Amino acid sequence: MKKVLVCCLLELFSRIISGQNTTVVLQPDSACGKDAPISSLFPDQNFGNHPDFLATAWTNGGSAVVDRSLLEFNMSWIPKGTNVVNATLDLFHYNSTANIGHSNLSGPDNASLYRVTQSWDEHQVTWNNQPTYTTLNRVMLPASTSSTQNYSVDVTALVQDMINNPLNSFGFIFKEDTEQYYRSMLFASSNESNPAFHPRLTLVLAGQITPGNLCYYQLPLNVSVAGTNATCNGKCDGSVSVAATEGTPPYLYSWSPGGEVTPSVFNLCPGIYTVTVSDSNGNIVTSTAIITQPPVAAHFATDVTIGLGSSIPLHATESGSCTWSPAEYLSCISCPDPLATPLETTTYCVIQRDTAGCTSTGCTTVHVECGDVYVPNYFSPNSDGVNDVLCVYGSCIKEMQFNIYDRWGEKVFETNDKASCWDGVYKGENLNTGVFVYFLKATLASGEVITWQGNITLAR
Repeated sequence: MKKVLVCCLLELFSRIISGQNTTVVLQPDSACGKDAPISSLFPDQNFGNHPDFLATAWTNGGSAVVDRSLLEFNMSWIPKGTNVVNATLDLFHYNSTANIGHSNLSGPDNASLYRVTQSWDEHQVTWNNQPTYTTLNRVMLPASTSSTQNYSVDVTALVQDMINNPLNSFGFIFKEDTEQYYRSMLFASSNESNPAFHPRLTLVLAGQITPGNLCYYQLPLNVSVAGTNATCNGKCDGSVSVAATEGTPPYLYSWSPGGEVTPSVFNLCPGIYTVTVSDSNGNIVTSTAIITQPPVAAHFATDVTIGLGSSIPLHATESGSCTWSPAEYLSCISCPDPLATPLETTTYCVIQRDTAGCTSTGCTTVHVECGDVYVPNYFSPNSDGVNDVLCVYGSCIKEMQFNIYDRWGEKVFETNDKASCWDGVYKGENLNTGVFVYFLKATLASGEVITWQGNITLAR
């Protein structure tokens, strides 16, 4: 299946130069790839176009069958003796129509990769003419734990041998360690229709190396975005990071708003952020992240109204510490639900700090109503239990002066205590029925000062 290609994009290849190392990813397809399974069941038959890359020991019609596979990547562009920092071979399981997946039916299916030391032709190799190989630095794949397992294999030593001995290195041969039925490992070859399943070799080479004329298949640029929301309402400490994969590195980044060109951006206020990522082949992907913020922690419903002398509980809306102000007429200033008993209309505010360290403030006004001031114009001090005394009524009175005069202008009663009432007695004597005049000057809880006068009828 190997062909000479000049312009076709057929073998996955990407290169990253970082410091003194060069990273190259090879994932050939059917045109550029070189792989073939061989089978003892058909010892003279070639399977160069088969989608399976496998190692098995099975039976067919009661006869034992062993399958092996060959795989070679084009590394002729790497200078002899180049130091291989790392080499990783990724093999991917897929649903084959010809063979079963990984199997430990009769024992562990661990298999190994060996370096091939003899040249072979993808469209002529068979079981009977399979190439020679060496056990030096062989790499074992441990027994599978599921029938669909993918493998990522460190083949650094094997690839280093290939780079050091290019005249005696022709890829890998893959075979079961114990070729006795029933055992199987099954992966996709470069002939599988889905290019993501093709064998992939990632090379990290010492030095800055430019690959030769390689045909390649380019996987699409993939971008994922993850963000961290603002910790507090109104705080600008959010962040967003973008991860770019596949395509052809290196990647370029552009954020809006802000104009940053790094993969991660920080100290973000709540809002919508868009990143545009491009790779070295001009592929462009745009993605968006939304930074949110928690709601305001402290808030209250509408203001409340109470009567003078009444109490009402106040409530902080979130857990955590809190401080109330002003402190007057509150049962406590650091508890979440203090009892307020104001003598006048008061606005109370609370500063809250929640468990995340966020602070917020909420306020509510407690309106105090104390009713009307009232002085009766009639009373009958006859000891019948009804209207026997004359009082000044009004719970909003803070201070007062109340005087009563007879018709000749003589003061018959005075008090500055709103709890003190007149019983119709003057100098120890019950006064007769008559009309009296009162004068009232009072200061209310609201600060208002009233001055009244009027008539009072005493009836016996």
